[in-house]
This record gives sequence, structure tokens and C-alpha cells, in this order.
Amino acid sequence: MRNLSRALAVALAYVETRTDDCTEDNDLRALENAGAFLDEATEDEREALAEAFEEIGKPKLIEDFGLN
Repeated sequence: MRNLSRALAVALAYVETRTDDCTEDNDLRALENAGAFLDEATEDEREALAEAFEEIGKPKLIEDFGLN
């Protein structure tokens, strides 16, 4: 679960340190950085993320993130 942990850490660190000066470009860059770790995710990690999206009521994100 190393890649999922890294992706989550990037996203949470960004949210925690985000200021009013941040732009949508900053937001997008943070998501792209997190996504880079998801690209390297193992099949087990991808399945776990897909399950998490189902559990939080966001099944559309499974397809959006290419997890199906």
C-alpha cells in the first residue's frame, strides 16, 4: 500500500498547507503529483482504492481514475 500512502500523503500535505494565495494551477499540480503515485499502484492498491470510492459513494471516480 506504499503508493496509496504516498498519494494520500501528497494530497493531505497540500490541503494542510494550502493558503489563499494558491491557485487552481497549484491544486492541479498537487493532484497530478498524487496521481503519479497512483499510476504506479499495484493491482491490490487499485482494488483497495476502487473499494474506497464505492464506500464513500463516489463510484464514478473508479472509472475517472482508470481503476476498472
